[in-house]
Amino acid sequence: MAMDNTNIDIDLITVPSDMSPTAHLIFQQIVGEEVPIDEMLPQVFMLYGIIVILSILVYNLGFAKKLPVLKNVVIYALLFIGCWPLTFMAIGLPVAEALVVIAIIFGVYRFRMHKGRKQQTNHA
Repeated sequence: MAMDNTNIDIDLITVPSDMSPTAHLIFQQIVGEEVPIDEMLPQVFMLYGIIVILSILVYNLGFAKKLPVLKNVVIYALLFIGCWPLTFMAIGLPVAEALVVIAIIFGVYRFRMHKGRKQQTNHA
C-alpha cells in the first residue's frame, strides 16, 4: 500500500509585522506573508544564535567567575536552554537590543574597573 503525500497538511503561519527591530531585520523577506513553519526555521535559528552570542557576552562581562570546567559546562548548557524562550520573546520584544545595551554598560564598567585598578597599583 503506497502512501499518498499530496494530502499532507502543512501548517502555515502568518509572520507578524510588529516585530522588534532585530527580528524584523532577520524576517524582513517574509513579513506579513503566510509561510510554512519549516521555512521560518533558518530565521528563528539565526535569531537564537544572536541571542545566545549576546547572552554569553553579557554573562562573561558581568557575571563570570573562574569556575571548574564541569560547572562552566552546566552554566553554558543552561544558558543555551534558557535562550529558547528569549528567542520567541525576541520576535515581539526588543530582547537582542536590550542585551546589546547591557553588554555596553558591562563593558564600560569593566573598562573603568580595570583602569581604576591599574591606577591603584601605580600609586602604591
